[in-house]
Amino acid sequence: MSKFFGFVFAGGVATLLNFTVFVLLLWIGVGPYVSSATGYLSGIALSYLINTRMVFATRTRPSVFAYYFIYFLALMLQLCLLYALLLFGVNPLAANSIAIAIVVVVNYLVMKRFLFRQGLH
Repeated sequence: MSKFFGFVFAGGVATLLNFTVFVLLLWIGVGPYVSSATGYLSGIALSYLINTRMVFATRTRPSVFAYYFIYFLALMLQLCLLYALLLFGVNPLAANSIAIAIVVVVNYLVMKRFLFRQGLH
């Protein structure tokens, strides 16, 4: 159970970094898509470090490629959700928040199923 809370903590810290980078870049005039992607990628890097070094500190770590590939797919989902929400006139901050919330849940389920199976049971 402590690994679950560690995973949630890592995701929360990564999401906070993701959103902070997004807001700062948006504030200085960078567009919402580049801001979102940059925030997301910075969150992935932090998440990988926390999850592999602290939460699931074992001799065998998931492949960096597999980890980033799953997050790349999730980034595509996040950007598609952001695009759709912006099309419906949702404010960029609210739209990105909604997209992040959905993607966090999807990421947890995918990571649990494919990368950290034994660590979460």
